[in-house]
Order: sequence, then C-alpha cells, then structure tokens
Amino acid sequence: MTDTPVEEMSFEAAMAELEKVLGQLERGDVALDESISLYERGAKLKKRCETKLKEAEEKVAQITLDDIHLFARMKAGALREISTDEFVDDIRHQRDPRHPFGTTCLCDTSHTDR
Repeated sequence: MTDTPVEEMSFEAAMAELEKVLGQLERGDVALDESISLYERGAKLKKRCETKLKEAEEKVAQITLDDIHLFARMKAGALREISTDEFVDDIRHQRDPRHPFGTTCLCDTSHTDR
C-alpha cells in the first residue's frame, strides 16, 4: 500500500493499488487486522475509481453533446446562440431545428414555452 491519500490518486494509480490490495486479500497471507485495513483501503480505492470513471463519462457526454449541438446549429443555419440546456430541451420536445428561434414544437404536448 502507498501512503498517498486516495482522494489525490489518479484513476490508474487507484486501480493499480486496488489490484494489489485484492491480490493480498485473495492470497490470505495477512493477519486479520491487516486484512480489515486492506479491505477498508480497497473500498476507498474502488469508490475513487468509480468517481474518476463517472467524471470521465460526464466529460465525454458533454463533449459529445457540444458536438451535436454545434452540428445541428451549423446544419440548421441557426442565427442565434442557445445554451446546452435549451438544446436538450429542443431535442426533448422535438422542436424543428430549421426554425430560427426554436419556437415550433413538434411533440404531442400542446404548449408554447418560448
């Protein structure tokens, strides 16, 4: 085990140490107290890996959404900037991207929220 705080570890470092911890626990060649400490450390490492993966997924999703947003605006010849939230709302309500102000809703819900 390293002395590096789990909260400061990269995904790769946390995963490498988690693999070492699991190896030690699987071999069973450590005392009970040390096994408990290893298990606790392993739980923290697992959580760190999950957190870092979620952060990476969110970044990729944002990049993808930004790319889709840009492509849709370019294709539609949009004349104005809209936020990502507005874009997601447009997709959810299936607004016609060719409409310059995005006010024509094509979904089954009758509303005029813009």
